[in-house]
Amino acid sequence: SSDLCGSSYTGAMMQVSETRPAMEGALRRAPASSSGRTSHIMFSKICEYLSVPDFQSFVGISSPCRDGLKYRVANNPSLLTEWEAYMENLCNRRVWVGIRVKPQDVDSCMEIARRRVTVEGNRFFFNKVFEAQTTQSQLWNELHPMLWRCMKKRESACLMAYGQTGSGKTHTMFGNPEIPGEEGMAIRAVRALGSLLKMHGQKNAGKLPEVQLSFLEVYNEKVRDLLGTQQLCPLSTKHGRVEPVGLTHYSCSLESIEQDVVHWINEGAASRVVGKTVFNPQSSRSHAVATLHIHWNDDDAAENVPSTTRLYLVDLAGSERAGQHALSAQQLKEGSNINKSLSVLGRVVNALAKGGKARVPVRDSTLTWLLSEAIANKAARVFMVAAVQPAHAAETLSTLRYAHQYSMYGSCDLDARVHRVAERTRILKNQELPREQHELDLLLFKFNFQGRVAAKWDLTTLRHEAVRIQPEARALFDGNNFLTWTDLHQGKAALRTVGYIRQSVMGAPPAPERNDSQDGRVSQDGRRRVADVHSEYVEVVFQGGNGRPDTVLWCLRGAVARAEVPHQLQSQFRSFEQAGQRLRESEELLATLSQQLAEQHERWMTED
Repeated sequence: SSDLCGSSYTGAMMQVSETRPAMEGALRRAPASSSGRTSHIMFSKICEYLSVPDFQSFVGISSPCRDGLKYRVANNPSLLTEWEAYMENLCNRRVWVGIRVKPQDVDSCMEIARRRVTVEGNRFFFNKVFEAQTTQSQLWNELHPMLWRCMKKRESACLMAYGQTGSGKTHTMFGNPEIPGEEGMAIRAVRALGSLLKMHGQKNAGKLPEVQLSFLEVYNEKVRDLLGTQQLCPLSTKHGRVEPVGLTHYSCSLESIEQDVVHWINEGAASRVVGKTVFNPQSSRSHAVATLHIHWNDDDAAENVPSTTRLYLVDLAGSERAGQHALSAQQLKEGSNINKSLSVLGRVVNALAKGGKARVPVRDSTLTWLLSEAIANKAARVFMVAAVQPAHAAETLSTLRYAHQYSMYGSCDLDARVHRVAERTRILKNQELPREQHELDLLLFKFNFQGRVAAKWDLTTLRHEAVRIQPEARALFDGNNFLTWTDLHQGKAALRTVGYIRQSVMGAPPAPERNDSQDGRVSQDGRRRVADVHSEYVEVVFQGGNGRPDTVLWCLRGAVARAEVPHQLQSQFRSFEQAGQRLRESEELLATLSQQLAEQHERWMTED
């Protein structure tokens, strides 16, 4: 429990939305304590009135709150297990998306209720919504535990800021490193990374990991190095990943990693392309990508443990509406390329969310090709903060729709699973099952009409017990009180026609409905029917062809023999049945998942 509530998890405790009403209610209901010495007991009592997700907001209030939670967890093993399961699910999300509202002294077009955002009647749900009064520290407290866990597991991660121009993306990403508390999430991520790597070095006999920084921008679909010579860098594939050729890498000292990175990012940012637009006098006209390359230097690491991971810090250029932001033809061209790359990024995420064999268009844009490892690799995590201006409804709605589309791409995303199962069901129904049906029809034609025996194999016969009437079985009918040998029996026996048993009874067959029955049953005309309990009677159906009705005959069980299905026909019939079973199971699973998704949406719609 000490590790659970230690400093590395202080941010984790702030992971879920603020729950002040729950806190105040718990404080009112909690027993009073007159001794400061037992304050942790009092605060542990408060925890009894809170759910596990509420712990995270509670622990960030003060040290006594954290100590009270630690005491509560230490004395309740089941609660510790529940907390660990909750944190594991929280920190292992493939994609995390938050919304940050820019402070403005105007009427807002948005209605916010915890994770729900409503604009012009459109509702969206995200992992977190940061209202206008949110500080840089509060935003980082949400991201810190997930990023920390991700880097400890040596998974590549991508911190991404998105939004319309002038919404505060760059402030969210980088902030002002010169003012304590105003650092953006990129600077804080570097600080946390430095602490983690130092801890790793201490456990690795003092052998510290090596860190390198690269900084580039994607301007008009071209990659430009923001460090060193600031030259254009074409993309190439090397060792299975995309790398810009000739990109400058600076080595970082772990003792001064934060200062070094801030210095180099400021140096590169000074060369970044900016311009004055309608909404922003210093609008970024390019996507900026700072990458920290971490080489762990573990000689004795396991084979499945990566030796190199990367932390991508991405400041996306603002999305723009053609003709409403640009002040020149050059800016119109820049806006067109910005929107193209963002559109391709959306299509890539949409294809990944659907899963299956859908084409993922990572090479349709320089940005998506460059970030393919971060957004398409299953061993990577993406954290997006979408910034919005509540004064501009149209731009805000566009940003929310884009961010919501990105949030649909997750490792445990129910919507993505519904897409995959629906695609699998479509393939089974329209491709696999018809193909198996066609192969079976060819074999049925072959064995029914090209052989010397009028077999009459069909699906119904194959699915039941297939039999033939034996020619020598006529003697079994002699002296039987219930059945008589007919010309139909003789004909089916002579042709060795295949039928199937529809029902079987012991003692005596059901009485015929009329005296002139053609199925072999004898009318008793009111005479008493004395059944032989040891005799078994079967109803055999012979399928009619070319519009003719089926022929039904009653026989003694001993008068029929099992018809052997040709091996080739039996094998293909089994393949056809298996395909049909897979389709039914897929349809049932799709119905179940769709119902779960509808219930999930219903919960979101009614959530406060």
